[in-house]
Amino acid sequence: MSFLCSLRALVRVELRELRRHPSRALLVMGLVAIPVAALVGGSALQRTTAATHEELQSQSLGAADLRVDLRTAESPGGIRALLPGAQSALLEQGMVAVTAPGRRMRALFTQLSGPELEPAGLGHGLLLLREGSAPSSLGEVALSPVLLAGLGLAIGDEVDVETLGPRHVCGVIVDPEDLSTPRVLLHPGAALEPRSRALLLNVTDPTAAAARLEQAGYRIQAREPDPGSDGFEDLALFVIGGLGFVEAALMIAAAFAVGLRRRQRELGLLGSTGAPIAGMRIALLVSAALLAGLGSALGAMVGWLAALGLHPFLDDWTGRINGALEVAGLHLAGALLLGIGTSLVAASLPARSATRLPIRVALSGQRPVSSSSRLWIIGGLGTVAAGLALLILGGGSGSMLAGPSILGGSVLGVLGLGALAPGLLELLARGASRLPLAWRLAVRDAGRYRARNGPVVAAVLAGMSVSVLLASMVTSIEGFVGNRPPELRSDQLRVEGPAGEEVARLIAQRWPSQGVAPLMAAYAGDVRVTVVPAPEVAEGLPRGWLAVVDEQSLRALGLGPEVDALSGLELHGGEGPLALSTAPLELLGDVPVRSPRYGVHADSLSSLGLQAGAPPGSALSPWLVRVQTTVDKSLLGQAQDLAAEFPGTSVTAQVALGSPSPAFLRVVLLISFLTGLVVIAIATSLSSVESASDREVLRTVGATPAMMRAHLAVRSAYLALLGCVLAVPAGMIPAWGLFSIADAPLPFHMPWVELAWVLIAFPGLTYALTWLLAWRNPDPSAASRRERRAAQAISGPSRAA
Repeated sequence: MSFLCSLRALVRVELRELRRHPSRALLVMGLVAIPVAALVGGSALQRTTAATHEELQSQSLGAADLRVDLRTAESPGGIRALLPGAQSALLEQGMVAVTAPGRRMRALFTQLSGPELEPAGLGHGLLLLREGSAPSSLGEVALSPVLLAGLGLAIGDEVDVETLGPRHVCGVIVDPEDLSTPRVLLHPGAALEPRSRALLLNVTDPTAAAARLEQAGYRIQAREPDPGSDGFEDLALFVIGGLGFVEAALMIAAAFAVGLRRRQRELGLLGSTGAPIAGMRIALLVSAALLAGLGSALGAMVGWLAALGLHPFLDDWTGRINGALEVAGLHLAGALLLGIGTSLVAASLPARSATRLPIRVALSGQRPVSSSSRLWIIGGLGTVAAGLALLILGGGSGSMLAGPSILGGSVLGVLGLGALAPGLLELLARGASRLPLAWRLAVRDAGRYRARNGPVVAAVLAGMSVSVLLASMVTSIEGFVGNRPPELRSDQLRVEGPAGEEVARLIAQRWPSQGVAPLMAAYAGDVRVTVVPAPEVAEGLPRGWLAVVDEQSLRALGLGPEVDALSGLELHGGEGPLALSTAPLELLGDVPVRSPRYGVHADSLSSLGLQAGAPPGSALSPWLVRVQTTVDKSLLGQAQDLAAEFPGTSVTAQVALGSPSPAFLRVVLLISFLTGLVVIAIATSLSSVESASDREVLRTVGATPAMMRAHLAVRSAYLALLGCVLAVPAGMIPAWGLFSIADAPLPFHMPWVELAWVLIAFPGLTYALTWLLAWRNPDPSAASRRERRAAQAISGPSRAA
């Protein structure tokens, strides 16, 4: 009974402590709320943006059970005869050029009747009608938003479709899984040659129908059960999520450790009055649970509101229609429980350490004897080495051990680097004698109270390491995607249409140019020539079409007269090799214009019996203009206005073709950086609040207000800088582990720009913000008043206990 009475009194003490110091309580709640908000908001965004298996199948099957591929001229009558009574729809797709005055774009066309796109139709899910109506006659077309924007058109305008002539724009259509590809919906029966033809089928027994069609020799695609998501994506989420919770525990432990270090004498007074150690620990955990519960609820609300605010932009960032925001109740409940549970586990160690101090040591207010910096550094480096060993094991193991090994190695790496913080603070303090006064005081103060400042550095390390990990992944993924050469150089304009030559030369006259020439391919009769390198001649060279080049075209392509000569390559046309005595060909290199890798001089065409014609994907040979400056949107717009005077002629440039960079990854990285910045602000603010008594000593010895502000700003920036420096290897370690098991050959790219933000901008911003906030509240007696209130608070709880 006496224990329960003591426990109630101790709980009241803790609740009064929270009311007396609301700023400290709010900062602790903030550290708890950050990982919970990241989990709730991140899981909602991930769940919303992830394409389901059913959505991916609808991209090719629509609402049909089966898709049967047809040959170009094959009639679907034979398939319908095999499956009498089956609902069917003919789907034809291919590429077509769409032209507006001064503008020309190539688009993927789809021929399908409008009713098939309705919810009851077989094509529902292939395309969605966003605005207007589907084509009801051969004279109407529906275009995708990116095509309308590129051509400068709207519903009601007219557009010229290659070989079909003018057509009326009647609606806006989108591919739900690909908003970036230009698309055209045509009425069935349009006289275009499709690249692919398929028959969509709905049948009573899809399995039996598929077997019958396969037996008849048809290639089919049927709906399949969900095989689960990609293993690498799941593993990355597993590692990042698991690492995030470990780092959340570090941040929360830092918050409680800093607060309990300040209350050392108060806990000694409670123990001297007979308060049981177990009761004090329970009371401390009750206080932690209360702050964790409030912080978790706040974090869940902030995460949900953040996801709700970002939801309208997801379609543009991901390039697909994502639908309504999905917040799983299980994820929400899990985030709340994990936030509270992680907080209790993280607070238990500081609570145990604080209550284990002898009463005499606690009452003295002296810092307890701690391990030397050498032991901290040796232990930290050993833990990091163990983490690297686990990562190496995970990178060379099968899928069963890869996830736990990489997560375990990442966690050990973060814990080891966090353990280095107290030792580094002490070592750096020893060499601070040559620093300016403000820096010397800050560095020595951090090293003297390393038990209080070490957790703050660990919190900053935890908050920023995920940002470094994401920066490494985003930079490497962008490098992998960006390895594909762009369609045009940044200084090139491509002119297409019947007046292509005239418009190209007018552009070259208006803007200084380096080369103007048509882009042509070599033909043997009516067949375009293909170069097939033999392995023994040039290993690793791809096959490709043969461009016709001269001095002007080499300049327009961005090449000098010196190119590598090749011989012995096979020239193919149609079904097999051409019986030609080949002249030396030239390797043009990675020329980013419709991928011409090989060239033959125009002077050699007659000796080879070849002719020049349009390159792949063009009805007429486009003209290239290479100007002496980078083509921006202003220059492109003026060139397009010039081409608008010639019907059917258009101008385009790489600036209008977009970039392969995945925008959504950059948004995620930006959110992670902002979250890390909030962690830095809260952690350094918590440390500053808890060190108010130390600053009072400086005031008593005559420190000026300017000196006090400089000391406070330098101290915060120093802790932030050290945490950010340790965050770089802490983020690189799991990134290296994930890259080692990725299915795609992800090249590692060092994120120099992002690292500059982490190592320079964020500590600098911390310094500036701390200086400004200190300037707004320069009252030198504020700390004295807080000290008097603290002394009164200590005497009150001791009697209550």
